[in-house]
Amino acid sequence: MKFKVTRTSVWEDKSPCKEAIPVTSEFLRDIRTFKNKEEWLSKFPRDAEFDGEPCEFGVLDGRPFRILKRPCTDYVVEINTLDDLLGFIEKNGRIVIGGVGGKSNPAMDGVDYEIEIYDDWRE
Repeated sequence: MKFKVTRTSVWEDKSPCKEAIPVTSEFLRDIRTFKNKEEWLSKFPRDAEFDGEPCEFGVLDGRPFRILKRPCTDYVVEINTLDDLLGFIEKNGRIVIGGVGGKSNPAMDGVDYEIEIYDDWRE
């Protein structure tokens, strides 16, 4: 099973661990919690464009998104058994497992869970 993997202490586009495989898309989805595109643009009309170009809009899981034409990279690890998971923890330390919060990288569609290597404090 593939998991998106992040590291609490890594804020730049850098691999969170040795096992991580980069997954890149040429664009990203800017997903919001508005009811629809019309509500979004009524509050933020400038969001209709990005870098001077009109944005494409869509809906994913009932939430509106716009396409931003810039590369987006996430990282995945393959973990198929409990032993794989325990080995990952032994190599990388404490982890938090949960559902993927946003699906901004279209190349990550189908990756529904995330592992955060919790090596720093955050709120």
